[in-house]
Amino acid sequence: MCGASIRVSGCLLLHSLFGTFTNFRRFITAIMYLSICHGFTSVLEVCLICRPITAQWDPDVTGLCGNQTASFVTIEIIGLVLDLAILLSPLPTLLHSAMDCASKVRLIILLDAGAMYVNAERDI
Repeated sequence: MCGASIRVSGCLLLHSLFGTFTNFRRFITAIMYLSICHGFTSVLEVCLICRPITAQWDPDVTGLCGNQTASFVTIEIIGLVLDLAILLSPLPTLLHSAMDCASKVRLIILLDAGAMYVNAERDI
């Protein structure tokens, strides 16, 4: 759920910076809703993958668990796709803007540096 909160805050930032463009606003809103759904899905996955739930962390409990590896890898791949969509979404708008090339490069580096900082904090 923490990752979903970070993604939503990034989407809200991009929405406030580039929200005047209708297509961008729709795209970033869709990514934000997908991030919220992804967060709830990941919580449900952890809670529902094993019956009883204690079988997930206690090897002495006899229970039935689904394929945890495939489930967790799928959730993480979807999270990566959402992260990349958020990271790359402002690029077309910036590249077609009326700024000089140096300003575009500085702004792209600034946005990417912020994304790298957030991802480094989340991995700790």
